[in-house]
Amino acid sequence: MNNNRKSKSGIFLIELCIVIAVFAACAAISLKVLSIADTELSYSVNLSEAKSLSAYIAESYKSGMTLEEIESVISEETENGSLSADITERQGEYNVSYLDIEIVDKDRSYITITCARRNDNG
Repeated sequence: MNNNRKSKSGIFLIELCIVIAVFAACAAISLKVLSIADTELSYSVNLSEAKSLSAYIAESYKSGMTLEEIESVISEETENGSLSADITERQGEYNVSYLDIEIVDKDRSYITITCARRNDNG
């Protein structure tokens, strides 16, 4: 008996290639999504730290700390982190001082706020 059946391995190979291509496409999309998620996570962490740092600076300023004292505390707080604080003090009318606070890193600005305090000259 001579069995001359045609092998279906050619069709199986094409199906296997299609499945591998689909898995490769899914893997590529997953890597892109994970990359975006990692970027968003680091932004979220920095934004949270920026919020805490700006609140600390504003409360310190309102409590009466001088600009030099605040800057020395900020330099200790931001020494190991990626964030830095740009602060400037300005005088307003009616014996009010303003502190402009901007929390930044090397790529972007996270928070910009202004706080005020009344200067009591006795």
